[in-house]
Amino acid sequence: MRAFQGWLLGLLKLLSPRTADPRWVLAIALLLTVAIGVLRILDDRASDAPAVLFVVPIVLCAVRFGVRGGMASATIGFGLLVALPSFGAAQLTFVGYGTRSTAFFLVGAIVGRFADRRRQLEDELTSHQNLSLDLIGTANFDGFFTRVNRAWTDTLGHTQEEFLARPFIDFVHPDDREATIAETVKLAALGEDVINFENRYRHRDGSYRWLEWMVRPDASTKSLYAIARDVTTRKEAEESLRLLLEQLARIQRAIAERSRLDEILDTIVRAAAKVVDCEIAGLRLIDENDHSYVILAASFGLDEKLERVLRRGPTTEGVGGRAIVEERLIISNDYESDAGEIKSLAASGLRAAMAAPVYGHGSVVGSVVVATTTDRPFSDADAETLAFFAEYAGVAVSTARAADAVRQALTDPLTGLPNRSLFIDRLDHALTRAERAFGEVSLLFLDVDEFKLVNDSLGHLAGDRLLIEIAKRLRTCLRRSDTAARLGGDEFAVLLSDKDDAPDAEFVGARIVEALSAPFDIDGHELRVSASIGIVTGRREAPEDLLRDADVAMYRAKATNRGGLCVFEPGMQADVVRELDLRNELLRAVECKEITVAYQPIVSLRDGSIVALEALARWDHPTRGSIPPRRFHPSRRKRRGNRRARRARSSHRMRPARRVALRTPGKKPATGDRQRLARPARTRSHRRDPAGARRERPTSHRTRSGDHREKPAQRLRRCLDPTRAAPESRHPARDRRLRHRLLVLELSAPLPG
Repeated sequence: MRAFQGWLLGLLKLLSPRTADPRWVLAIALLLTVAIGVLRILDDRASDAPAVLFVVPIVLCAVRFGVRGGMASATIGFGLLVALPSFGAAQLTFVGYGTRSTAFFLVGAIVGRFADRRRQLEDELTSHQNLSLDLIGTANFDGFFTRVNRAWTDTLGHTQEEFLARPFIDFVHPDDREATIAETVKLAALGEDVINFENRYRHRDGSYRWLEWMVRPDASTKSLYAIARDVTTRKEAEESLRLLLEQLARIQRAIAERSRLDEILDTIVRAAAKVVDCEIAGLRLIDENDHSYVILAASFGLDEKLERVLRRGPTTEGVGGRAIVEERLIISNDYESDAGEIKSLAASGLRAAMAAPVYGHGSVVGSVVVATTTDRPFSDADAETLAFFAEYAGVAVSTARAADAVRQALTDPLTGLPNRSLFIDRLDHALTRAERAFGEVSLLFLDVDEFKLVNDSLGHLAGDRLLIEIAKRLRTCLRRSDTAARLGGDEFAVLLSDKDDAPDAEFVGARIVEALSAPFDIDGHELRVSASIGIVTGRREAPEDLLRDADVAMYRAKATNRGGLCVFEPGMQADVVRELDLRNELLRAVECKEITVAYQPIVSLRDGSIVALEALARWDHPTRGSIPPRRFHPSRRKRRGNRRARRARSSHRMRPARRVALRTPGKKPATGDRQRLARPARTRSHRRDPAGARRERPTSHRTRSGDHREKPAQRLRRCLDPTRAAPESRHPARDRRLRHRLLVLELSAPLPG
C-alpha cells in the first residue's frame, strides 16, 4: 500500500512541470486501466463492472471544469456508488470501496489539473500574442481563421469574430487573391514554409494595408500557423522612393541632354509636387539684375491670379524668402499664423508650406516651395525629399548658366551661328585631320554686298533681321557636318568637312549665291541682296592664314565680279601685300613732301601754240624711283576716308590732272574753254540779318553798269590773296575749285628753256 502511494506521489511530481501535453493524459489513463484490471483480477465479482463506468463522466467534467469539476464529479460518483444498491455496493468489500474512490478522485484530480494547466498556458499564450504588434493567427486548410490575436483588430479594424466567421480570402485585395490562393495551395500540398509573401488586406474603412507573411503548415492538424506584419508604411516609402528616383532620373536626363532651363525647372516642380503629394509647388530664382527681388521661374497648381502675384516679389517674402535669407529648410505647418506669409496665398486656403534653398556655385540662387490646402502636416521625411529636388534645381541652374556663358563666348548672339573663336577652333581641328589623312579643307568667305545701304535706309534692326534670315538660308545650303559661322558685321564663313562625299566648294558657293538671290521680306520690304564669296582650299596652312586667303579672294570677287565667286590664287596675296605697303608709304610720302607736280603742255595742231597744261602728280620714291599716278592713285582713292589724304587733297599736293585753257593775247578762248572758267553767281547787295537790320554783302565781281569787267585771273588772285579777309561765301566747294584753277593759271607761264 505504501509502495502504491509512493508511486502515485512520484507520478504527481512527474506531472507537476508546466506542460499540457495530452500524451501525459493518455499515459495516466493507461495506468488507471491497468490498475483497474489488476483489481479486477484480485476481486473478480461481476457486479463491480458497472462502477467502472463512473470514470467517464468524471473525466469529462474534469476536462470541462478543471480540478474542481473533476473532484466534484468524483464525489458525486462515489456517493452514487454507495447509495444505489443497484450497482451492488452492499457486496463491495472495504478494498473495493477504497480502490474505486481512489480511482474516481485520482482521475478527477489529474485530468482537472491538466485541463486547468492547459487553460492557463492558453491564456498566457493569448496574452503574449495580444501584446505582440505582429498579426499572429492560425488557419485551417479550408481557408478559415481558427485564432487571431488582438493586433488584427488594431491593424485592420475588424473584430476577431469577423475574422473567424469569414474566409480569409474575402479580406484580400482583388488584385492579390490569385497569388494568395496559389500560395495557400502550395502550403497544403508541399508543406513548404512561405517567407516574405506580401499582399493587401482590406481595412474596415475600405482602404488596404500591406501585410508581409511568414507561414508554416502543419499537415497533422491541417493548420497554418502564420505571422504577418503591417508593412504599409514601408511600401509607401518604397513607392515614394521609386517615384522619387524615377523623377530624379527624368531630371538628370533633361540636364544631360541640355534641355532648356525653363523645361528642366518645370519638370523639377511637377516632380516635387507629385512625390511630396501636395497641390501647389513653385520655384523662385533671385533676379540677376536686382538681388533684392525674386522671379517665379516655374510653378504647379497656381491659378493665373496667384501666378501674377508671385511673378516678381521681394526676396524676403514668404517661406521661400525665409529659406533664401536664412539658408536653411523651412517648414510651416500653420501657414495662416506665420508672420512672413503671403496674404494672397493665405486667403486662398493654404494650410501648410515648406521651402528649401537652391544653391548654385556655392551661393543661394533661389528656393523651391511646396504647399498644401489640406490638414496634412509636412514631416522631416518630406523635408529630406524636397532637399533632393532643391539640389537638382541648383545643378540645373548652375549647368544652364555655365552653358549659357560658354554659348555666349562661342556663338554669335544674333544668328546663333558659331563665332570667330569657335570657327577658328573647328578649322584647326579640320586642318589637323586633313593633314593626317592627306586631304584638304575647303573654306568659303562670304560678304553681303551693299549691306550698309540696308542699315542706312531701313535701320539697324532691319539689318539684324536680314542677317538672321541670311544665316537661316546658309544652314539650308550645308550639311550637318559643315560649319557656318558669323565672323562679324555682314561677314560669314563656311567650313566644308573633309569627308569623301563632300561636294565641291565652288558648287556649294554657287548654291549659296543662288539661295541668297531670292528676295527677303524684312518688315514689309522686299530686299534683294547679293554676296561675294572667296574660296580657298588648303591643308598645311595655319587657320588664320587660310581665313586670310579666303578674305583676299572675297575682296577680289567684290572688285571684279560682285555677287560672284573667286577662287584664291597665290599671287593675290602678294598683290594685297604690295598694295598695303604702297598705301602705307603713300601716307608717309604725303608727310615727307615726296609728291611733286609735273606740267605737260597741250599744243594746238593748227598753229603749234600751247593752249593748255596738264598738272600731273609724280611720286619721287627714295628707293623705287619715280612712280606714275596709275600705280598709286587707285590706292589713294581707297583711302579716301583718311584725314591725312583729305588734307593732301585740300593742299593740292595730290590732285588728278586737269586740263585748263590758256588765253592768248588778241584771241578769245573757245566756247568750251570759256565754260571751264567758272563764274560766281550774281548776288544781291543787301540782306537782312536775323535781327531785321540791313546787312551789306559783297557786291558782284561784275559791275551793274558793265563798264568795268574783272578778269578771271584777277578775280582768282583776289580770292586767294592771304592778306585779305575771306568774304563770307555760301559756296565753299566752288571757291576751292576757283583756287585750284588759279594755281593752274599761274603756272601756265612759259617754262624756262
